[in-house]
Amino acid sequence: MENLLCLCSNCHIRFDHGARIINDDFMVIDALSGRELRALTIHPWHYIGRTYLRYHRDRWSGQIATSARGDHRVRTSVENSETAPLHDR
Repeated sequence: MENLLCLCSNCHIRFDHGARIINDDFMVIDALSGRELRALTIHPWHYIGRTYLRYHRDRWSGQIATSARGDHRVRTSVENSETAPLHDR
């Protein structure tokens, strides 16, 4: 399977909500700060398709908003409507 990542529960939530992304070099990026965190650990028998990583990045590009105070926030999929408020993440 090319579209499978084994993540701890905290990283799983961050990845699902766009707070963590993975670049084509398999570097894990904090999407809120843009800081590189570490290289993704990949088992030698596990192939990860870069197409899926690009899809995830494209899915979340533009979803990170900055509030008036300058705090970083992430919109969840439910919050992508114009009427839904932002939640701190």
